[in-house]
Amino acid sequence: MQTEEDDAFEMVHSSNAGSEEDFFDNAVSCMQDIMLEGDIEERLSSFCREHCAAFDDAEEHKLAHTEIFHQYVELLETQLESACEARLPGFDMASFIAILARISPDQLQGDLFDMLLSVSDYPTFKAHMLSYKCEEKLLDLWPTVSGVSLS
Repeated sequence: MQTEEDDAFEMVHSSNAGSEEDFFDNAVSCMQDIMLEGDIEERLSSFCREHCAAFDDAEEHKLAHTEIFHQYVELLETQLESACEARLPGFDMASFIAILARISPDQLQGDLFDMLLSVSDYPTFKAHMLSYKCEEKLLDLWPTVSGVSLS
């Protein structure tokens, strides 16, 4: 019986997988699978819930916000890179990013690319954190609004 790792190995080492385009396509497919599994998304969501209280809707960008943003980017990159390395022998994130940088943004479509592009965009990250903060406040209010105690 063939495993996912065997499939990934064959995909990377097939006769036509030597091209940059094949490498990129294989990496994107792998990343989409990883994101669908939800492990990384759950870690990112947990990170956002943990740090969202530090954010407010002010125009000022605080140093603490920048530090949290960099931690978030590092968490995503580390998790995604290690998962890809485990599934795609010979995977190199630097090569993937170099190829990604040469592709026109209008050619990148889909949820994965939206997520990858938004990671480098601080205003998008801040809006994301504010939405988590709002969600946390709503969850805190829920027992009061519903008239039911959850304790």
